[in-house]
Amino acid sequence: MEKKQIAYYYNTVIKEDETAVDIDGDIRVPAKGEVLLRPDGKRWKVEAVNATHDGGGALPVYRIYLSA
Repeated sequence: MEKKQIAYYYNTVIKEDETAVDIDGDIRVPAKGEVLLRPDGKRWKVEAVNATHDGGGALPVYRIYLSA
């Protein structure tokens, strides 16, 4: 599995406690249109997934944009 960093954006706002570094590669990146149940019990729809990788040993970053 791929090592990565994941950042969740709620209505385009990122929360510091909603970023994760996936060293083991076991967190699945959701697809656009999926509905996620977050730790606070709320359901959020995935509006977009943006992946970037700068190379040079840096982890790829997946930005997950969610809406209520």
